[in-house]
Amino acid sequence: MRDEGQSGRRVRQRSALITGVACAAVAVSGIGGAWASETGNQTPSAAKLVTRNVHPLRTSIGSLIIFGEVVNRGTTPAADVGVGVGLLNDRGERLARGATLKTSVNILRPGKTAVWVAQMSDNPKRWKRMQFQVVEQIGAEAARKQDYPAFKVRGTRLAPENPGFSQKVTGTVVNTGKKAAKVGAVTVALYEGARLVYATNLGFLYPYSTTQIVAPGKSAPFKASILGYTKKPGKIVTYVRASTKGANGFYLP
Repeated sequence: MRDEGQSGRRVRQRSALITGVACAAVAVSGIGGAWASETGNQTPSAAKLVTRNVHPLRTSIGSLIIFGEVVNRGTTPAADVGVGVGLLNDRGERLARGATLKTSVNILRPGKTAVWVAQMSDNPKRWKRMQFQVVEQIGAEAARKQDYPAFKVRGTRLAPENPGFSQKVTGTVVNTGKKAAKVGAVTVALYEGARLVYATNLGFLYPYSTTQIVAPGKSAPFKASILGYTKKPGKIVTYVRASTKGANGFYLP
């Protein structure tokens, strides 16, 4: 489930990846900066999952985060999508690597976009190329069975949190379906026009039960911290990743 909005008015946001049926490994030129060109396996028959709008963010504690979008350009849904990132020098040597096992949705349907955030292992000052691997993982079947897209987001707003250092996106998620469901994460993406300028997967129900489970017809407040980005974006997009209980008695992470 995804919700969009305009700021200043009504604001609407296993250590290794397992190679699956949808895989794109690519390299992008860049020297310690941001880029917005779309990247992915350009072979038409294989161009199912592609990354785009990718940018680096250096945190105040000296770490490096890479965030971006992944688009399903295929004709079938992709589930349990993970993204691997590598930073390479001009000799092809890897300077840093990172991965995320979850994007902002459990199932990425044809033509749709999700956002992702990857924490890098190192923080090199410069690099020559970026390499991506976008895959469906071994949890794809469970994700298809347990995905719960019935949450709606209401009353979203942007406000200061720690002035000069961070702000927060808050609002309410509403379970409009007929089952109890667990909110795995609330992912917030900030945009200036079409350019993604910030993404965080640190959103969660707050204050609420530690189970993060919302009954049908009920609502719960959420909060997502925006660390190190204090500008007011043009648009905020909010995703809720949620699941029902599986046959094994567990919800999706």
